[in-house]
Amino acid sequence: MRIPFSKIQPLPYVCRSFMPEVVMDCACILNPAAGSGAAARQPEALDAALRRAGYAPDWFVSASPEALADEVARAAAAPVLFVVGGDGTLHRVGNVLKGLGASPDLGIIPFGTGNDYVRSLGLPRDPFRAIARMPHLQAVPVDGGRVRWRGPAGEGTRYFLNVSGVGFDAHVAGAASRLRPYLGRWAYAASVLTALRGRPEPVLRVREGTWEAPGRVLFEGVVLFVSAANGAYAGGGMQLAPGADLRDGVLDLVIIRAASAMRILSVLPRAFRGRHESAPEVCRYRLPAFHVQSSIPLPLHADGEGLTLRATDVEFSVIPAAWNLFAA
Repeated sequence: MRIPFSKIQPLPYVCRSFMPEVVMDCACILNPAAGSGAAARQPEALDAALRRAGYAPDWFVSASPEALADEVARAAAAPVLFVVGGDGTLHRVGNVLKGLGASPDLGIIPFGTGNDYVRSLGLPRDPFRAIARMPHLQAVPVDGGRVRWRGPAGEGTRYFLNVSGVGFDAHVAGAASRLRPYLGRWAYAASVLTALRGRPEPVLRVREGTWEAPGRVLFEGVVLFVSAANGAYAGGGMQLAPGADLRDGVLDLVIIRAASAMRILSVLPRAFRGRHESAPEVCRYRLPAFHVQSSIPLPLHADGEGLTLRATDVEFSVIPAAWNLFAA
Protein backbone atom coordinates (compact mmCIF):
# COMPACT_ATOMS: atom_id res chain seq x y z
CA MET A 1 0.00 0.00 0.00
CA ARG A 2 1.42 3.37 -1.00
CA ILE A 3 0.96 6.23 1.47
CA PRO A 4 0.63 9.69 -0.15
CA PHE A 5 2.96 12.25 1.36
CA SER A 6 -0.03 14.44 2.16
CA LYS A 7 -1.07 11.87 4.76
CA ILE A 8 2.30 11.87 6.52
CA GLN A 9 3.09 15.09 8.37
CA PRO A 10 6.12 15.86 10.55
CA LEU A 11 5.72 15.82 14.30
CA PRO A 12 4.54 19.13 15.82
CA TYR A 13 7.90 19.94 17.42
CA VAL A 14 9.74 19.90 14.08
CA CYS A 15 10.42 23.43 12.85
CA ARG A 16 10.28 23.46 9.04
CA SER A 17 12.22 26.71 8.79
CA PHE A 18 15.35 24.93 10.00
CA MET A 19 15.04 22.00 7.59
CA PRO A 20 17.71 21.74 4.90
CA GLU A 21 16.80 22.09 1.28
CA VAL A 22 15.60 18.78 -0.11
CA VAL A 23 18.39 17.35 -2.24
CA MET A 24 17.22 13.85 -3.11
CA ASP A 25 14.00 12.01 -3.84
CA CYS A 26 13.79 8.61 -2.21
CA ALA A 27 11.40 5.71 -1.78
CA CYS A 28 10.88 4.00 1.58
CA ILE A 29 9.72 0.39 1.92
CA LEU A 30 8.20 -0.06 5.37
CA ASN A 31 7.68 -3.47 6.95
CA PRO A 32 4.94 -2.82 9.54
CA ALA A 33 5.87 -5.97 11.46
CA ALA A 34 9.54 -5.04 11.90
CA GLY A 35 10.72 -4.37 15.42
CA SER A 36 7.46 -5.76 16.81
CA GLY A 37 5.62 -2.99 14.98
CA ALA A 38 7.86 -0.15 16.22
CA ALA A 39 8.38 1.35 12.75
CA ALA A 40 4.68 1.29 11.90
CA ARG A 41 3.89 3.23 15.08
CA GLN A 42 6.00 6.26 14.15
CA PRO A 43 5.80 7.01 10.41
CA GLU A 44 5.52 10.76 11.07
CA ALA A 45 8.76 10.80 13.06
CA LEU A 46 10.55 8.79 10.38
CA ASP A 47 9.29 11.07 7.63
CA ALA A 48 10.41 14.15 9.56
CA ALA A 49 13.86 12.66 10.21
CA LEU A 50 14.34 11.91 6.52
CA ARG A 51 13.33 15.44 5.55
CA ARG A 52 15.75 16.90 8.08
CA ALA A 53 18.43 14.77 6.41
CA GLY A 54 17.58 16.27 3.02
CA TYR A 55 15.37 13.58 1.49
CA ALA A 56 11.88 13.78 0.00
CA PRO A 57 10.43 10.37 0.90
CA ASP A 58 7.71 8.50 -0.95
CA TRP A 59 6.33 5.77 1.31
CA PHE A 60 5.37 2.21 0.40
CA VAL A 61 3.98 -0.12 3.07
CA SER A 62 4.14 -3.87 2.53
CA ALA A 63 1.15 -5.48 4.20
CA SER A 64 2.64 -8.96 3.74
CA PRO A 65 5.73 -10.66 2.30
CA GLU A 66 3.62 -11.60 -0.70
CA ALA A 67 2.72 -7.97 -1.38
CA LEU A 68 6.31 -6.82 -1.01
CA ALA A 69 7.27 -7.59 -4.62
CA ASP A 70 4.60 -5.24 -5.96
CA GLU A 71 5.64 -2.44 -3.62
CA VAL A 72 9.33 -2.83 -4.46
CA ALA A 73 8.55 -2.85 -8.18
CA ARG A 74 6.79 0.50 -7.79
CA ALA A 75 9.54 1.93 -5.58
CA ALA A 76 12.54 0.66 -7.57
CA ALA A 77 12.56 3.58 -10.01
CA ALA A 78 13.65 5.98 -7.24
CA PRO A 79 17.37 6.86 -7.15
CA VAL A 80 17.50 5.94 -3.45
CA LEU A 81 15.51 3.19 -1.77
CA PHE A 82 15.42 2.97 2.02
CA VAL A 83 14.40 -0.32 3.63
CA VAL A 84 12.67 0.30 6.96
CA GLY A 85 12.94 -3.05 8.73
CA GLY A 86 15.40 -5.76 9.59
CA ASP A 87 17.60 -8.33 7.90
CA GLY A 88 14.61 -10.33 6.68
CA THR A 89 12.98 -7.33 5.02
CA LEU A 90 16.25 -6.38 3.36
CA HIS A 91 16.67 -9.96 2.15
CA ARG A 92 13.29 -9.92 0.44
CA VAL A 93 13.84 -6.47 -1.08
CA GLY A 94 17.28 -7.47 -2.36
CA ASN A 95 15.87 -10.56 -4.06
CA VAL A 96 13.06 -8.62 -5.71
CA LEU A 97 15.53 -6.03 -7.02
CA LYS A 98 17.70 -8.82 -8.45
CA GLY A 99 14.68 -10.23 -10.22
CA LEU A 100 13.81 -6.82 -11.65
CA GLY A 101 17.37 -6.02 -12.66
CA ALA A 102 17.01 -2.71 -10.79
CA SER A 103 19.89 -1.10 -8.90
CA PRO A 104 18.85 1.91 -6.81
CA ASP A 105 21.14 2.99 -3.99
CA LEU A 106 19.98 1.04 -0.94
CA GLY A 107 19.92 2.31 2.62
CA ILE A 108 18.86 0.48 5.77
CA ILE A 109 16.81 2.15 8.47
CA PRO A 110 17.17 -0.61 11.08
CA PHE A 111 14.06 -1.79 12.88
CA GLY A 112 14.87 -5.49 13.10
CA THR A 113 15.75 -7.51 16.15
CA GLY A 114 19.20 -8.73 15.12
CA ASN A 115 20.26 -6.08 12.58
CA ASP A 116 23.36 -8.13 11.79
CA TYR A 117 23.87 -6.71 8.32
CA VAL A 118 23.76 -3.17 9.69
CA ARG A 119 26.66 -4.09 11.99
CA SER A 120 28.66 -5.34 9.01
CA LEU A 121 28.01 -2.07 7.17
CA GLY A 122 29.26 -0.09 10.18
CA LEU A 123 25.99 1.80 10.58
CA PRO A 124 24.21 2.79 13.81
CA ARG A 125 21.57 0.31 14.95
CA ASP A 126 19.36 3.15 16.13
CA PRO A 127 17.07 4.03 13.19
CA PHE A 128 17.11 7.79 13.73
CA ARG A 129 20.88 7.92 14.13
CA ALA A 130 21.17 5.86 10.95
CA ILE A 131 18.99 8.36 9.07
CA ALA A 132 21.10 11.26 10.33
CA ARG A 133 24.24 9.54 9.00
CA MET A 134 22.89 8.87 5.50
CA PRO A 135 23.70 12.30 3.95
CA HIS A 136 27.33 11.83 5.00
CA LEU A 137 27.69 8.38 3.40
CA GLN A 138 28.17 7.12 -0.12
CA ALA A 139 26.50 4.10 -1.66
CA VAL A 140 29.19 1.58 -2.59
CA PRO A 141 29.02 -1.73 -4.47
CA VAL A 142 28.87 -4.66 -2.07
CA ASP A 143 29.02 -8.36 -2.78
CA GLY A 144 26.12 -10.70 -2.33
CA GLY A 145 25.71 -14.45 -2.36
CA ARG A 146 23.68 -16.94 -4.32
CA VAL A 147 22.50 -20.22 -2.84
CA ARG A 148 21.16 -23.08 -4.94
CA TRP A 149 19.72 -26.24 -3.43
CA ARG A 150 18.31 -29.64 -4.32
CA GLY A 151 16.51 -32.20 -2.20
CA PRO A 152 13.49 -34.51 -1.87
CA ALA A 153 11.18 -31.48 -1.69
CA GLY A 154 12.52 -29.90 -4.89
CA GLU A 155 15.11 -27.33 -5.84
CA GLY A 156 15.50 -23.56 -5.76
CA THR A 157 17.73 -20.50 -5.96
CA ARG A 158 17.91 -17.44 -3.72
CA TYR A 159 20.23 -14.48 -3.21
CA PHE A 160 21.48 -13.40 0.20
CA LEU A 161 23.16 -10.27 1.49
CA ASN A 162 24.65 -11.40 4.78
CA VAL A 163 24.78 -15.13 5.52
CA SER A 164 23.28 -18.43 4.42
CA GLY A 165 23.66 -21.74 6.18
CA VAL A 166 22.63 -25.39 6.29
CA GLY A 167 22.09 -27.55 9.36
CA PHE A 168 21.78 -26.52 12.99
CA ASP A 169 21.99 -22.75 12.37
CA ALA A 170 19.14 -22.95 9.85
CA HIS A 171 17.04 -24.84 12.39
CA VAL A 172 17.84 -22.19 14.99
CA ALA A 173 17.05 -19.36 12.54
CA GLY A 174 13.61 -20.84 11.85
CA ALA A 175 12.83 -21.28 15.52
CA ALA A 176 14.10 -17.78 16.33
CA SER A 177 11.82 -16.19 13.74
CA ARG A 178 8.83 -17.84 15.40
CA LEU A 179 9.92 -16.81 18.91
CA ARG A 180 11.06 -13.27 18.07
CA PRO A 181 7.64 -11.61 18.54
CA TYR A 182 7.61 -12.94 22.11
CA LEU A 183 11.27 -12.95 23.18
CA GLY A 184 12.83 -10.18 21.09
CA ARG A 185 16.62 -10.31 21.07
CA TRP A 186 16.62 -13.37 23.35
CA ALA A 187 14.89 -15.48 20.70
CA TYR A 188 18.16 -16.72 19.20
CA ALA A 189 19.59 -17.92 22.52
CA ALA A 190 16.33 -19.65 23.42
CA SER A 191 16.24 -21.31 20.01
CA VAL A 192 19.78 -22.65 20.43
CA LEU A 193 18.82 -24.32 23.70
CA THR A 194 15.69 -25.80 22.15
CA ALA A 195 17.47 -27.02 19.01
CA LEU A 196 20.19 -28.82 20.97
CA ARG A 197 17.66 -31.49 21.93
CA GLY A 198 17.39 -34.14 19.26
CA ARG A 199 19.68 -32.34 16.80
CA PRO A 200 20.71 -34.40 13.77
CA GLU A 201 24.35 -35.24 13.17
CA PRO A 202 24.69 -35.43 9.39
CA VAL A 203 27.81 -36.45 7.50
CA LEU A 204 28.66 -33.61 5.11
CA ARG A 205 31.11 -33.40 2.26
CA VAL A 206 32.22 -29.86 1.46
CA ARG A 207 33.95 -29.14 -1.86
CA GLU A 208 35.19 -25.91 -3.35
CA GLY A 209 33.73 -24.77 -6.66
CA THR A 210 30.26 -25.01 -8.14
CA TRP A 211 28.17 -28.02 -9.08
CA GLU A 212 29.25 -27.59 -12.68
CA ALA A 213 32.95 -27.08 -11.86
CA PRO A 214 33.74 -28.93 -8.61
CA GLY A 215 37.13 -28.64 -6.98
CA ARG A 216 38.95 -30.34 -4.12
CA VAL A 217 37.23 -31.76 -1.06
CA LEU A 218 37.73 -29.37 1.86
CA PHE A 219 36.02 -31.35 4.59
CA GLU A 220 34.14 -34.59 5.14
CA GLY A 221 32.67 -35.58 8.46
CA VAL A 222 29.91 -35.08 11.00
CA VAL A 223 29.00 -31.42 11.44
CA LEU A 224 26.75 -29.14 13.43
CA PHE A 225 26.35 -26.62 10.61
CA VAL A 226 27.99 -25.04 7.58
CA SER A 227 27.60 -21.33 6.82
CA ALA A 228 28.49 -19.06 3.92
CA ALA A 229 29.18 -15.63 5.41
CA ASN A 230 29.36 -12.46 3.37
CA GLY A 231 29.23 -10.20 6.43
CA ALA A 232 30.88 -10.75 9.78
CA TYR A 233 27.78 -10.96 12.00
CA ALA A 234 24.89 -13.41 12.39
CA GLY A 235 22.46 -14.55 15.05
CA GLY A 236 21.86 -11.14 16.62
CA GLY A 237 25.45 -10.00 17.15
CA MET A 238 27.47 -13.21 16.88
CA GLN A 239 30.76 -12.61 15.03
CA LEU A 240 30.47 -15.77 13.00
CA ALA A 241 33.19 -14.67 10.53
CA PRO A 242 35.33 -11.97 12.21
CA GLY A 243 36.82 -9.59 9.70
CA ALA A 244 34.66 -10.76 6.80
CA ASP A 245 34.64 -8.10 4.07
CA LEU A 246 31.53 -7.27 2.04
CA ARG A 247 33.68 -6.17 -0.89
CA ASP A 248 36.44 -8.79 -1.17
CA GLY A 249 34.91 -11.02 -3.84
CA VAL A 250 34.77 -14.17 -1.68
CA LEU A 251 32.51 -15.84 0.86
CA ASP A 252 33.74 -17.00 4.25
CA LEU A 253 33.01 -20.71 4.69
CA VAL A 254 32.53 -21.54 8.38
CA ILE A 255 32.25 -25.19 9.42
CA ILE A 256 31.34 -26.17 12.98
CA ARG A 257 31.99 -29.84 13.67
CA ALA A 258 29.55 -31.87 15.74
CA ALA A 259 30.18 -31.92 19.48
CA SER A 260 28.40 -32.57 22.74
CA ALA A 261 25.72 -30.15 23.89
CA MET A 262 27.95 -28.89 26.68
CA ARG A 263 30.81 -28.29 24.26
CA ILE A 264 28.52 -26.43 21.84
CA LEU A 265 27.31 -24.22 24.68
CA SER A 266 30.95 -23.49 25.45
CA VAL A 267 31.99 -22.61 21.89
CA LEU A 268 29.01 -20.64 20.54
CA PRO A 269 28.99 -17.87 23.20
CA ARG A 270 32.63 -17.15 22.35
CA ALA A 271 31.46 -16.25 18.84
CA PHE A 272 29.77 -13.11 20.18
CA ARG A 273 33.28 -11.83 20.87
CA GLY A 274 34.74 -13.38 17.72
CA ARG A 275 36.90 -15.74 19.79
CA HIS A 276 35.53 -19.10 18.68
CA GLU A 277 37.93 -19.73 15.80
CA SER A 278 40.62 -21.19 18.05
CA ALA A 279 38.27 -24.04 18.99
CA PRO A 280 39.13 -27.36 17.27
CA GLU A 281 35.52 -27.72 16.14
CA VAL A 282 35.77 -24.62 13.90
CA CYS A 283 37.12 -24.53 10.34
CA ARG A 284 37.16 -21.47 8.09
CA TYR A 285 37.97 -20.91 4.42
CA ARG A 286 37.60 -17.95 2.05
CA LEU A 287 36.32 -18.98 -1.37
CA PRO A 288 34.30 -17.61 -4.30
CA ALA A 289 32.18 -20.79 -4.39
CA PHE A 290 31.71 -24.10 -2.59
CA HIS A 291 29.05 -26.76 -2.29
CA VAL A 292 27.82 -29.18 0.35
CA GLN A 293 26.42 -32.71 0.10
CA SER A 294 24.56 -34.12 3.10
CA SER A 295 23.80 -37.70 4.08
CA ILE A 296 20.32 -36.62 5.23
CA PRO A 297 17.94 -33.76 4.30
CA LEU A 298 18.69 -30.61 6.30
CA PRO A 299 17.13 -27.16 6.82
CA LEU A 300 18.58 -24.25 4.86
CA HIS A 301 18.30 -20.51 5.49
CA ALA A 302 19.39 -17.26 3.85
CA ASP A 303 19.65 -14.10 5.98
CA GLY A 304 17.63 -15.90 8.65
CA GLU A 305 14.77 -16.67 6.26
CA GLY A 306 13.93 -20.37 5.95
CA LEU A 307 14.24 -21.72 2.40
CA THR A 308 13.63 -25.44 2.82
CA LEU A 309 13.71 -28.11 5.50
CA ARG A 310 14.98 -30.84 3.18
CA ALA A 311 18.13 -29.84 1.32
CA THR A 312 20.70 -32.51 0.46
CA ASP A 313 22.87 -30.64 -2.07
CA VAL A 314 23.61 -26.93 -1.55
CA GLU A 315 25.85 -24.61 -3.55
CA PHE A 316 27.00 -21.19 -2.34
CA SER A 317 28.69 -18.65 -4.63
CA VAL A 318 29.64 -14.99 -4.36
CA ILE A 319 28.02 -12.36 -6.58
CA PRO A 320 30.52 -9.47 -6.81
CA ALA A 321 29.08 -5.94 -6.60
CA ALA A 322 25.55 -7.32 -6.31
CA TRP A 323 23.94 -4.22 -4.76
CA ASN A 324 24.83 -0.59 -3.99
CA LEU A 325 24.46 0.14 -0.28
CA PHE A 326 25.17 3.09 1.98
CA ALA A 327 28.04 2.00 4.23
CA ALA A 328 30.36 3.63 6.74
